[in-house]
Amino acid sequence: MVENWASRVRELRDICDSVKSRLDKAYNQSAARYNLRRRTPLPLEVGQVVWKRNHTLSDAGNYFASKLAPKFLKCKVAGKVTPNVYKLTDFQSGKYLGHWHIQDLKLD
Repeated sequence: MVENWASRVRELRDICDSVKSRLDKAYNQSAARYNLRRRTPLPLEVGQVVWKRNHTLSDAGNYFASKLAPKFLKCKVAGKVTPNVYKLTDFQSGKYLGHWHIQDLKLD
């Protein structure tokens, strides 16, 4: 009886180890699939030229159609706030444009 119980415990331990290894394998496969299309932080330096997405609204009163406006504006990196957020200034005037996430930036 004790021997039967000991073998059953060994079997359960083996099953548990097998489940753990399969869960680890499934986690790694899912993580690889999920991270495949993730955008990595851009290694931007202060003073580097980038293109910032231009968010505009149409204004019928001023005869302005946003779909005809430029999609990106040329800017310079003024500083790094976090690995994904940068301070930007206008390329020509040097006017401060605020904090921008890398999802809205393109390299020159």
